[in-house]
Amino acid sequence: MQDKIIAVDVNQLLKSSQMNKMRLDCSSNEIYDVAGQFLANIPVYKTRETYARELAFFISWYGSDSGIADIKFEDLLKYKVSLDSNYSSATVMKKIAALKSFFRFAKRIKVITDNPAEELRVKGPIENRIPTHLTVEEIRRLIKMPDRRTMLGKRDAAILCLLPNTGMRREELIKLKVGSFIHRTGKYKQKSKVYVKILGKGNKERMVMMHEEILPYLEDWIKVRPESSHDFFFTTADAEPLSAKAVRYLIHKHGRAAGIPEEKLHPHSFRHSFCINLARAEVPLHVIQELTGHKTLNTLRIYLKVAQEETDKAIAKLPTWNKNRKEQQVFT
Repeated sequence: MQDKIIAVDVNQLLKSSQMNKMRLDCSSNEIYDVAGQFLANIPVYKTRETYARELAFFISWYGSDSGIADIKFEDLLKYKVSLDSNYSSATVMKKIAALKSFFRFAKRIKVITDNPAEELRVKGPIENRIPTHLTVEEIRRLIKMPDRRTMLGKRDAAILCLLPNTGMRREELIKLKVGSFIHRTGKYKQKSKVYVKILGKGNKERMVMMHEEILPYLEDWIKVRPESSHDFFFTTADAEPLSAKAVRYLIHKHGRAAGIPEEKLHPHSFRHSFCINLARAEVPLHVIQELTGHKTLNTLRIYLKVAQEETDKAIAKLPTWNKNRKEQQVFT
C-alpha cells in the first residue's frame, strides 16, 4: 500500500462525504458512496479525517471494485493479520475500530444484512503504559521560554500556560474566541472568577475556571493582540486565526529550548498532564471527566494507575520502625 494511493483515497472519501451531506443515493462505486454517507454523519472534522484515512487504508488493501456485501469476516481477519505484522497493537485497534464503526453504519442503513466486523476482536496493548506527559518542573521551564517582551512571546506564554491548566485539546484551543472568557463575581464582594468556555467534540460546551496564575499571561496577550476581522482569541502576527500546525510548532520550539524530551512535545501531552495532576490530587474521575469533556469514564482509568503508583511509592518511603524487621516478617 503506497502512501500516494492512500492520499488519493482520503481525498476522494472526504469529497464523497461532502457530496453525501446533500445527496445520499447510491452511486456506481458502492463502497465509496457508503463511506461518504458514513463520514458525512461524523460531526467533528478531525474525527472524520481520521476515519477517512483508516477506511482509505482498508480500501487500498481490499480494492474498491467489489460491493460491501461481498466483504466477509475472513477478509477482515486477513486484513487484521496483515496489520498485526506491521503495526503496534494500539495502531491496529484504531484501524479496526474505524472499520467496525463503518460496518455498523452500513448495516443500520440496510446496505448489508450481516455485519462482517461484528465478531472481529482485537487485543489491547500488552503494557498498560502511562500516557506521555510533562512533569510540573518541565511545564514551569517551558512557560519561561517565550520572550514576553515581544507580542508573539506573550501569545506563546499564554498558550503554554493555558494548555496544562485547562486540559483542552489543540483544536479547542484554536477555536477559542475573545468572548470565551467569562468573569463571574461571587457573593459578598468576593473576588471575581474567570472561566473559559470550551467548545469540545460534538459541539459540547464545558466551563473551566482559570487558575489565578494564568490570568496575567492572558492579560499580557489581550493587550497586544492584533486587531482583526474575526474574534478568535489566538492569532498570528498578521492577525490571522492560529492553525493547529502553528501550535505544534511553538510547542516544539520552546520545548527544545527548555531541554524537554522530543516525545513529550505534543499538544496532547499537556492534556495528559492536566488529568494526571488532578488524579494525584485525588480529584474524583467524574469531575475530571466534566473538566476535560471525555465521553466515558473508562478512558480516564489509566490516570488512576498513575495515582496508585504515586501512593505505592509514598508507602515504600515510610521509615523502618522495627530494627529487627528481617527477622519478624509477617508476609512470606
